[in-house]
Amino acid sequence: MSRQADSQQLKVALKELKLSRELCNQLTSEREENEKILLEALENNTKLKSELSALHLQYDCIIEERDKLQIIIDGFDQCGAEYENTLKRNSILE
Repeated sequence: MSRQADSQQLKVALKELKLSRELCNQLTSEREENEKILLEALENNTKLKSELSALHLQYDCIIEERDKLQIIIDGFDQCGAEYENTLKRNSILE
């Protein structure tokens, strides 16, 4: 090979190396951007989990209150039924 051919091969190799370096830089930049997006998604996920946990606690409290109120209502219904029975018995006795 001649010196000119060697020089040409080196120029081609240098050009390929520069293209590889640019591609590497581009991929590194994309990776960093993707890492930022992933971290933001993880942070958002953490916030959503926290909100969900708080909502679940509120839900449990509301269910507990509902159950207590249902017991009270059932007691009122029972009292009402007894009152109606008492009125019927009184009207029969009269």
